[in-house]
Amino acid sequence: MAQVLDYSSGFPGADAIGRAGYVGAVRYIGAPGNPKCTTVEELEDFEAHGLGMALVFERAQRDWADGFPAGQLAAMVARNHADGVGFPPDRPVYFAIDTDIVTEADFSRVIDYVRGACSILTVNRTGVYGEFDVCARVAASGYARYFWQCRAWSGTPVQRYAGHIYQSGRQVTVAGVVCDVNDVTALDWGQHPAPAGATTGRGVGKVTDNVPVPAGKNAHIAFTCAGYSKMRLPLGYADQVELLQIDWAFDTPVGRPDPAFVPGAGFNGDPDGDGITHDAWVVQPNRPGPWFIPAGATEGSIRYNAPVDFLLGLSQV
Repeated sequence: MAQVLDYSSGFPGADAIGRAGYVGAVRYIGAPGNPKCTTVEELEDFEAHGLGMALVFERAQRDWADGFPAGQLAAMVARNHADGVGFPPDRPVYFAIDTDIVTEADFSRVIDYVRGACSILTVNRTGVYGEFDVCARVAASGYARYFWQCRAWSGTPVQRYAGHIYQSGRQVTVAGVVCDVNDVTALDWGQHPAPAGATTGRGVGKVTDNVPVPAGKNAHIAFTCAGYSKMRLPLGYADQVELLQIDWAFDTPVGRPDPAFVPGAGFNGDPDGDGITHDAWVVQPNRPGPWFIPAGATEGSIRYNAPVDFLLGLSQV
């Protein structure tokens, strides 16, 4: 079984990690300049030696305690830091739940925290680190796709979750740095470079992803859309959403996008060319889209009215 390391007290270097028999590491992000976090140089070192790297966000043991808004903030900070070191935007980030979760109130906060991260990154780019119960409950919620279980707090005997990485509790010292040892339990464990066939949102055929969107009136949510070409709103029977506005953001100027999606413009005209003027686009189960995402768009946002929570679906074709 392949194994990877995680560490926070130094940089053992890719050469030493590979010579010790490990295929990569999970590295921290979220606090640029903090010595426990990865760097541009470390990522380039891994790439040069053919090692995989995954990322985990953790700034404090109770990052999760403030629920949904804390998850959104964590995802934005994590993604900005990941962009800064050159980590691809189509790879996931794990979010650490690095404490024993016992009460139902705390489990609810954890789910809301992950839901907030997922609302920014999408399901396929969201991962969770934590005990067995955390992995199992987050998986049941549908707000994350990648799971890194820690042995701590997972019972005696240990209950194993069928996830992607398992932190065994064993430690080794590599090039003077104390490291935790993790078993890799899936071909795709969230690493860069992604293995062939990974759900990256780019270059692997039809890929779908979902962003959870909470109910609200004149509400707004932003989401990453790099690598996707269409957007849908799959709804339950009799559910209805009014879509008021769509905006798109680009890393670099790419020319004017589709006139139906001029940034800053709402649906106060005839966006679909059917001769009907829309003050709002009424989305129903029998007409969920799609809307085309302009080429080069890296982030989108919608303003909407919705009496129920719903999913925003993204696809590559």
